[in-house]
Formats: sequence, structure tokens, C-alpha cells
Amino acid sequence: MKTTCSYLLCATAVQLFTISICNAQTLALNTAPAGVAIDGNSKEWGDKMTYTDVKTKIDYTLTNDKDNLYLVVRTKDATQQSSILGAGITLSIDTKGKKKSSYIVTFPSSPADRDQSRYIDMPPQRIQGNTEMSAKFGKIHVEGFKDISEEELLVVNPYNILIAMSYDAASGYLTYEEAIPLALFHAGDLATKEWAFNIKLNPVQGHEKAGPKLTKVANTAKPTDKSAGKDAGRDEFSKSANIGLIDLTDEADFWGKFTLAK
Repeated sequence: MKTTCSYLLCATAVQLFTISICNAQTLALNTAPAGVAIDGNSKEWGDKMTYTDVKTKIDYTLTNDKDNLYLVVRTKDATQQSSILGAGITLSIDTKGKKKSSYIVTFPSSPADRDQSRYIDMPPQRIQGNTEMSAKFGKIHVEGFKDISEEELLVVNPYNILIAMSYDAASGYLTYEEAIPLALFHAGDLATKEWAFNIKLNPVQGHEKAGPKLTKVANTAKPTDKSAGKDAGRDEFSKSANIGLIDLTDEADFWGKFTLAK
């Protein structure tokens, strides 16, 4: 009975995910403005982003011209800024309109064992400094692109995947810009059909900050043990700390569909 219920629950979950992406509103992308420059300056995108995801409160613009697909995220939310700088934004695309991460771009890429806790609650000066450092020296993680053999790219790369960020201390806004050449998707006639996309602000991870725990260690030494010293008969206490990485912020992501601007 329990096995049957488990199968039913799994089937229901899969069905709900399928319904979610199938019923998602399809964005008819606007043509990107002329003279787009991927420099972290949002002037060409206007004062407001084109879309806002209701669940995650992520403000973004997704658009294209004949050459590139563009993603712009603009935020003054402290948690979103920490996620972007510490763990990066991941854009996933599926050219067949499925809820599938066929093409993935993440920036800035962060090693799996990196403590990102320093990105939490940063003052404006540090936000600006980290934004500038990432824009110059950050790595781009890519997956699924047939033309790209590397997994990590520099911000200046031969594939023309362009990413830039900037922070305006006066307004408190961080702006993230990304351009991916449409040719890298090898979409062909799929360019006229619905594509699926996922925007994810990855969770900031860090070492748990809990204080050391006192653990009582039972005395197992016997009088005949050579290792038993003068304190062998006394209980000991040792300090232990959890040094594993935990999520310090929640992951924020959502799926949608779009058709390219003609």
C-alpha cells in the first residue's frame, strides 16, 4: 500500500510539473533596442525591467535581436544581490520548449567548496567592489553548447558570450547583463517555435556559524592499555564543529516560455 501511494505521489508530482510548464504564459519577446552594449549599464533598457516573476520577485528583461538572446536582471534587494555576487545567476534554455536545462550559462561561477558567507549583508562599498571584480575576473560556467569544449570561460571569450555587472551606490541597484549568440543554440527552424527558459539565483553557501559543541567522550581505555596515561580514568570533553557548507539564502528560480522576436 505504501509503495502504491509513493508511485501515485511521484506520478502526481511529475504531472503537476508538466502542467506548470505547459500552462506557463508564453512571452512574445520584444526586439532588443538598437545599440545594446553589455557593460552593466541599464540605460538602454529603461527605468523598469519588462517582466517580474510574481513568486520570486525577480525583475528581468528577456529579449533578442537577430544575433543575440539577452537577459537583464536589475535589483536593489539585498538577498538577491548577495545571491548574484556570491553564487551567480543561471540561465537555462531549451529550444524545444521543454522544462529541461539543455543550455546552461552561470555567472559568476563559484567552486563547489567555496565559502560565500562574506557576500551576506555587505555594505555598499563592498558590493561595488565585488561587482567590479566579478565583471573583470569572474568565470562563466557553460554546459550543453556543441561549439564550446570548455566548461569555464573568461568574461572575454572567443564565443562572444558577454556578461557584465555594475552597482549604483546612489540608487542601490545592481544590474546584470548577459548576451548569448543565437547561433550557439543551432536552433534552425526551432527559432520560430516556443522555447523554455529558467532563471535561477543560486543560494549563497557558507560554513555553519554555530559555536563549538561539547561532546562527552566515554573512557574506553583499560588499565593494561599502553595508550592509557595518568588521565585514562577520567572522562574527557572534545570540541567539534560542523564545517560543512549550508545554504545561507534560499534558491530563487522559475520557469517560463517565450517566442523570439522576429
